[in-house]
Formats: sequence, C-alpha cells, structure tokens
Amino acid sequence: MPTWNGIRYRERRKGSPSGSLNPMGDSRLGQQLWFDWADLRSGAAQAAFLGYAAVKTMNNVRYVSRTLPYVHPDFFGIYHATSFDRFEGAEAGEAGITDDGTADFDEGLASVSFQTLEKGYRLFADELNLAAGALTPHESYCNRAMEVTVKAVTKSQTIPAASGLYWDVAGAVEYPVSAAMFVTLWEQEITLRWGPLPLDGFNDLGFDQIIGSTNAEAFPPAPPPAHAGGGGAPRSLLGQYQAGQLVMGNYEKDIRRMGNGQPCYWVTLRLKAYKHNANSFYWWNRPANLGGPGYHPIKRRDGTRLFASKSWTPAFAPP
Repeated sequence: MPTWNGIRYRERRKGSPSGSLNPMGDSRLGQQLWFDWADLRSGAAQAAFLGYAAVKTMNNVRYVSRTLPYVHPDFFGIYHATSFDRFEGAEAGEAGITDDGTADFDEGLASVSFQTLEKGYRLFADELNLAAGALTPHESYCNRAMEVTVKAVTKSQTIPAASGLYWDVAGAVEYPVSAAMFVTLWEQEITLRWGPLPLDGFNDLGFDQIIGSTNAEAFPPAPPPAHAGGGGAPRSLLGQYQAGQLVMGNYEKDIRRMGNGQPCYWVTLRLKAYKHNANSFYWWNRPANLGGPGYHPIKRRDGTRLFASKSWTPAFAPP
C-alpha cells in the first residue's frame, strides 16, 4: 500500500478521481481515498496530506520547515491536496465504540480536494534552500510558499519647493528639489502573499524595523547552488531588484489553520519598485555641467536619504 508522509492510503476504484484543467486559472481535482480510521481520527492523515509549517532549529538557527502536501502523481503532477471535504467511517471494528464513547472503525473514506498552485506559489523540500556550511533554509529567497503579483503603475512627479529635499550634488552649493513640471514616472506595485507561517515563525519586530526602508542589498537574494547536502532551488519568480530599487510597505496578517489543525499566519507584503532607484527623482532642469535632465539622487539637508537603506534578510527569519 502506498504512503505519503508516513500515512498509508489507497484510492477508491469507482468514481475517483474527477477534475478539471484551466490553463488560465484555477484547476481542481477530487479524489476518494481510504485511510486507516486511526489516522483520520487522530488527524495524522489530514496533517500528512494537507501539509503544515513549523519552526525548527538547524546549526543553532531557527527556520521555517515545511511538510509538503500530497501531490497527485498523475495529470502533470500539478494538483496539490488542499482540503478534506468529507470523511466517514466504514467497516466497524470489533469493539465498535472507543473508550471515550466515539464510533470506532477499521477504515475511513475521505473526499480530498486538490487545486493547482497559482500566482507563482510553489512548494519544495527544505533541503533545496539549504546552503553549504552553517547556514539554514531561508524564507528571504521568496521562492516558495509565496504568491507573487507585480503591477505597473504610472504617476506624475510633482514636488513642492518647500519639500525639505535637495539634489545630492558635491560641493557647497545647495540645489533645493522642486519639480512642478509634469513628469511621468514608471513604477511597480508588488504584492507578496506568504504562508502558511506558524505563529512563532513571523518576525513582527524585524518587519516593523524595515517598513519605509529601501533594500540595502539585491533582493530577493539568490538561493544557494546545488551541493552535496542540498541547494539548487529555483530562483524567485519575483526576479531580483538591485539595491535601492525597492521600498518595503506595511504588512497584513490573516489568521487561518494548517493541515495539522494549528493556527497560522498568511502574511501580505506590499512593496514599491523604482527601477531608477527609490532615492532618486527626475531633475528636469539639471544643469548641463551635471549631465542635463535625468534621474538624480536626493537627500535631506542633514545628508540623510528619503528612504533609509537597511538589510531586509533578517526580517524573514523566525524571531
């Protein structure tokens, strides 16, 4: 009898499976599976087939480990188990009743629903994100358990003369930023929906400290290359933005449940992307000796940047 995450199962021979395939959207599949009743009653079957996340420790560092949901082996291998819609007992055991007064069975039949993963959401084993040496799998790679949406945005740049900002020009001459001329800017709004995360796996304080900052390093970082102990995971479908091109917005948390019945977070991160650099504006009348019109760095009078530059990677690690 086949097993998944240590749980035995077999498919009902009649009326299973049934499904649909929509290349442009959500595709679904249903399967009727027999399990040992003890595994259904304890929740072990549901946890094994729907998957869950937990915080573990490797090399003295905490990380989010993921037990993967069951993937149907047929139909391109794109259908992942998402819910147990119904389960019922069959073939009563010898006693018929457990010590706590509930019905006892030898087996149970479960109707399991599957869906395809959309918006770049994908799952793979922890080991593929494991770097050689003393590092651990890291969520900052943004290459698993994360939906990715990128939208193009245009806006006009209009900055009042009393903005308190200055063009960053070497020397004693101050050039106050004023951009009353109409200039069209091209930006991106990025939404990352990340989960499930165990309640002790989200670093609230870490993210609070980087809200309103720009990325000090290229983000997301490239995952580790393949090596004897793992590595070789695919890169994030977000691509990679160079240092200073992103700004971290506030986050949202939605509380749900995982396949093991435990509560979890689904976190939504909102970022803005500026391919010309977040700390640069378009200087429409920049003097010819400074290069003429074009994007130029800005600063406050005290020399600080509009968006502070911070490392984002630590925020993605459990506290």
